[in-house]
Amino acid sequence: MVIILSKKPFNQDRIAFAVVNGHVRFTEPGDTRTSQQWLSDFGIGAEEWETLVRGYILPGKVQFFTGPWYTPIDMSVVTAEQFCSIMAEHNTLYPGVRPYAYNGVVKGKPGEEWTPVITLGQF
Repeated sequence: MVIILSKKPFNQDRIAFAVVNGHVRFTEPGDTRTSQQWLSDFGIGAEEWETLVRGYILPGKVQFFTGPWYTPIDMSVVTAEQFCSIMAEHNTLYPGVRPYAYNGVVKGKPGEEWTPVITLGQF
């Protein structure tokens, strides 16, 4: 028996983020475009998209990754200001909820929650 939990290609409640030209950019709540579609607004093509620090925010969760396989990033490339900006966005969206930060995910099927590779801690 196959149970389909979701036909969504990803969690559409998520707020995606990416570091573009040194600045953290966030999707607007309700934006259901893929990160590649959304980042095209900033002139980001497929080749650059594959190298960007990207991720998403959900209640209690900040997920970092890069590339088409959602691999862990080198956290040393994320400045303290960028990290704080991402955490501040989480805290604005979900006041009183302390987020866990994760780095990289094991790519799974669309609609499933993908398992983080590295737990960075709770902030």
